[in-house]
Amino acid sequence: MRWEDVAARLGLGPAHAAAWRGTWEQSSSSWEVAALPLLRDERLDEELARTGIPEGAHGAVRDATSAALANPSVGAVVRHLQWAIAGTGRPRPQPLLAAPHLPGSDVISEPAGRMLGAVVVLSLLDAGRERHRAQGVPDPVIDATFGELGAKVAEHHEVHGTWGFADLGWMTWHLAGELWHVGRLQHQASVRWQPLADETASNVPPMLGPVVDLHIPAGSPLDPDAVDRSLADFDALLRRIRPTLADAPLVCWSWLLDPQITDHVEPTSNLARFAARFEHVPLADAWDPRLRLFLYRVPDDVALDALPRETSLQRSIADHLAAGGSWQCALGVLRT
Repeated sequence: MRWEDVAARLGLGPAHAAAWRGTWEQSSSSWEVAALPLLRDERLDEELARTGIPEGAHGAVRDATSAALANPSVGAVVRHLQWAIAGTGRPRPQPLLAAPHLPGSDVISEPAGRMLGAVVVLSLLDAGRERHRAQGVPDPVIDATFGELGAKVAEHHEVHGTWGFADLGWMTWHLAGELWHVGRLQHQASVRWQPLADETASNVPPMLGPVVDLHIPAGSPLDPDAVDRSLADFDALLRRIRPTLADAPLVCWSWLLDPQITDHVEPTSNLARFAARFEHVPLADAWDPRLRLFLYRVPDDVALDALPRETSLQRSIADHLAAGGSWQCALGVLRT
């Protein structure tokens, strides 16, 4: 089955054909559609609840699963994505991997087409959990880690007003056992890849040197005590499961670490206290902070004058941008 034929049957544009042409033949020779390990019935219901996928999205997930099992073209897309993540026998990080949002057709409904990536993640959860357990990660941490699947589906609904899942590449870190959700923060085994303005600075790891990336999932406030507990609990976990990383620098790359943040929040606020934990490292180039997603929770194409102004921080930064100011992601190294 040629990828161009599959793309044509599913109504996909040439971009996907170009992106997948090089690996499609390899994946299609390695998997059988009939053998897809997709979750069904009671097992699917169990995982929908365990990963926290909102109930409103359950029907679309079930429909996407049914379409993948019933239609060879949809099944082949799922098979290819499974192969890209776990074709070597165990899940591996593929951060640039994206699942196409299939347009509605007589083959698959539009809501189901937006959930295809979630079906892939659900089908690989057993392998992902086994990767974590083999390292000695306790089940509560594993469940919290894979709970991000539900959080990302909910985020899609909050931002776009529709159920969907657009973070397949991001979730491959979870499946590969390279990211752990411990308390308030997520912690990811990584390398420093961002070019810096001064590569000779003494406070930063070398390019491609090992680091632990800290991520700040949406949710509860960045309470200082909760952050302290997360850092301490993860340090204890890391020394058990990945001792070679125990002394690696902890870094955070976020819009929250733009030094201008202190001009827009009170010095005693949770955000200011979190930012103060890090030593700021200037990047060589400006990086899109994706404020519309992370601060305003709206699509990227929403105009500046249409941004929500519900909180004081939203209003302050919107005024700053409207006056010609800028904002960017910044890299911070946790102070020891």
